[in-house]
Amino acid sequence: MWLLTIPNIDFDTTLRARLVREAKFLRALLYFNIVRLWGDAPLILHDPTSIDVKAQKIKRAPKDSLYAQIIRDLTAATLLPKTYTGADIGRATSGAAHALMAKVYVNRREWSKALTEINEVINGGYGYALFEKYADAFQQATKNGKEHIFSVQFGTNLGAKNSSQSLSSSNFSSFNTAVYPGDQPADTSLFQLFSATDTRRDVTFLTRIYNAATGNYVTFSPARFAKFIDYSITPLTNQAQSGINYPVIRYADILLLKAEVLNEIAGNPTAEAYTAINTVRARANVGELTQGLNQADFRDSVFLERRKEFIQEGNRWFDLSRRGGSYLYDALKKLPAKTGAALKDTLYPIPQAEIDINNELTNNPGW
Repeated sequence: MWLLTIPNIDFDTTLRARLVREAKFLRALLYFNIVRLWGDAPLILHDPTSIDVKAQKIKRAPKDSLYAQIIRDLTAATLLPKTYTGADIGRATSGAAHALMAKVYVNRREWSKALTEINEVINGGYGYALFEKYADAFQQATKNGKEHIFSVQFGTNLGAKNSSQSLSSSNFSSFNTAVYPGDQPADTSLFQLFSATDTRRDVTFLTRIYNAATGNYVTFSPARFAKFIDYSITPLTNQAQSGINYPVIRYADILLLKAEVLNEIAGNPTAEAYTAINTVRARANVGELTQGLNQADFRDSVFLERRKEFIQEGNRWFDLSRRGGSYLYDALKKLPAKTGAALKDTLYPIPQAEIDINNELTNNPGW
């Protein structure tokens, strides 16, 4: 593991310390996803000491133990640099560590601790701000810009050292008037959540595209997802080669979390909570949120705003599951293939292949 091998390598001590903190940030991010998807999970912090298969079998650690390790790792990562230059741009920063810590505390409903981290991200001198245009969060020219707190880096035509980015993987070379091979149509009800004036709608969805070969437009019904289309690929070919970065945390996320947290702490939406959500809404050109909402209605408004703001950015499942109660499986039941959704679906099952390998693992309730 990086965290065990890097400290033993003889090279620049400042760089060595930074790499360890970056590794801890990534471990925290990965374990945060694991604990939200599966709950209890094996906590592995050491290299194998034996090739004996029995020695590799580890029980699931309680999720509170996982969260404690996540917080320790992120605390160390807050000592990372605030910014980078040159080839280091895009690496994990101290601002990213504070932002991820805020999400961790929100997930645990530790509202005061979450607010402390949120205020650090906003007021800590990191220079974060919303782009003036929503589209700039998903453009080549504005990669790793002021709204991007941490992103997975991608290069056009597989130019980065990572796997392909397939979120807008339509094969544009055919310009088929029916359905492009590999298309992922958007649910019509999702498209209809947006008003015609909402600038996020036409960035998030594609309803037609110009075919220069024929001089005609190809129209889509239902709409296709469009955030990660790399328009620098000319002519537009397979978007598995998209070079649009995947935003793990954007500043808009922090603003909407601030609105949510203030509402939870005060028991009602404060003026500052309204300011936070309205900053995001103003960028989207949808006007200010209605004043005078109670706590529950404001909470619903924040979650609806998050749904529209972060389509295809990996937040919706986690937002629904962390609300508790039946929010997640009630939402799943609205999908034709998920009408039988139940409480057990708030956590993923442990894959049977993993249980077959490691009989120390037990499955989640109901699976």
